[in-house]
Amino acid sequence: MGGCRVRDGWLPYQVKPGDTLFALALQTETSLIELRDGNCFNYVRGLLPGEHILLPRMPVLPAPPEPLPAAEQEFAVLGCNTRSAAFVSTAPMSELADIIAVSGSADVPPGGSYRLLIRPGGANDFALYFESGQAKQGEVLGLLNTEIFGAGLHYLRLEVLDAEGQQINAGICEIPLVFLSP
Repeated sequence: MGGCRVRDGWLPYQVKPGDTLFALALQTETSLIELRDGNCFNYVRGLLPGEHILLPRMPVLPAPPEPLPAAEQEFAVLGCNTRSAAFVSTAPMSELADIIAVSGSADVPPGGSYRLLIRPGGANDFALYFESGQAKQGEVLGLLNTEIFGAGLHYLRLEVLDAEGQQINAGICEIPLVFLSP
């Protein structure tokens, strides 16, 4: 990235087999976006074992739980029934690999935004993946790189926010997806 400056105080880390950017974000109590920016990546991407990156602190939390196999989970779709927030290209329980264009609708009010969040099936919290202030109707909302999260069940959530950052009425769509190994 032109003009990118590595963050002061960040520590070198050698990527281990099985590490994902998402897992490292959880283990260092930071976000995917902060790790992307702190390492001067052009985009949130997958990691290679042996690669050297920088972290704001060494991983201190336990690794996130492995997502449960699809047969052991309940698959709930939340929202997704209005034009305010809907996916049009990705059906619930789709099996995805590599980089996927996620299309849909996000009816963003003036000054508002939409964001895409991801949660592994066995975790409680979503992580911010992408955010934009542009309204979309049946267009690409963002590119989803499944390598970042590891294989298994994950939930993709679209939230539409008002100018104050509050979720608007009917501004949510959440679907379960299965990420495949690269």
